[in-house]
Amino acid sequence: MLGEMLCESVDEIVERWYQCWKETKHPHLEVSKTALKDHLPQQIRLIGSQLKKSSAAKAPKELWKITERLDPEARVSQEIPIEEVVVEYKILIQVIREWAEDRGLQIPFSEYSYLNEAVFELLSESSRRYSKYQAEQVSKTRQYYLAGVAHQMRNPLLVIQNQLELIQSGVELKEEAMERLVRNTGRLLFLVNSVLRLERF
Repeated sequence: MLGEMLCESVDEIVERWYQCWKETKHPHLEVSKTALKDHLPQQIRLIGSQLKKSSAAKAPKELWKITERLDPEARVSQEIPIEEVVVEYKILIQVIREWAEDRGLQIPFSEYSYLNEAVFELLSESSRRYSKYQAEQVSKTRQYYLAGVAHQMRNPLLVIQNQLELIQSGVELKEEAMERLVRNTGRLLFLVNSVLRLERF
């Protein structure tokens, strides 16, 4: 029963979900309606189609092994924290329950259990992929930053090396050259401290 109703009323449920989401204290109301809904209709239809199969339904964990059925990586690019993704799926469960109650549907406990487990597994897989993708993005940004800093270190190091070679060969440095040596040492120290701050962060 629940499976058929979910498949037939996907658009209505998603719209209701969206209205409910807008009423929450959500700091990302600028995220477009299309971006928010993204894979939700497909996910609801998938759960519904499995509920219609009853005892032949796939285990909820198996539903999300196909990569294209969820896209938590989009939330990273929208700078939405994982806590808010959790709220999105919590609202989905709540909306489906209220929607079924409004229609006076007598949903068997086993169907509600399957729905809850399917959404829980969806959330678990989304969280795992979200965290993995976020870590990869941070790692790429860090590598890019460190490569840039390393490149910036080369010039002051070359200046310092040249000046030291002159001193080593017995050349007495003029005041201007000494100032350049001090300035480049300071610049190098600043860059090293920047890297240390990044590592602490």
